[in-house]
Amino acid sequence: MKILNFLLLAFLLAVSVACNKDDDAPCTDLGDTLIGSWSVTAIGLDLGDVEFKSDGTLIDPDDVLIGGEVGGVVLEEKSYTVNGNTSFNTKAEKGSNSTEVEYQVSSIKCDEISISILGIGATMKRN
Repeated sequence: MKILNFLLLAFLLAVSVACNKDDDAPCTDLGDTLIGSWSVTAIGLDLGDVEFKSDGTLIDPDDVLIGGEVGGVVLEEKSYTVNGNTSFNTKAEKGSNSTEVEYQVSSIKCDEISISILGIGATMKRN
């Protein structure tokens, strides 16, 4: 009987350890979640697609999040940096010319991130 009680106790202990509900929720880290391809919409309009690479490179061919031209020079080298879970910066540059924009993040989900700039909201949905 003691062996049966011991086996039952061992089984319950194994199940309780294996079913730990305190594990970190997925997609709560902006830096990890942001990596990938996204469709950006704002005020009901599809603005286009962007891709965040793990090396900090931003692929934004339609200048959805950032773009520009200075003195006839197109700022085509794009990158991003993440500031905790509250914002990220995008930067477009070419040579010594550059521009930078900071986006505030209000919500992070695995397949959707809500952002804003100057109070104007936008949604990024994973492709």
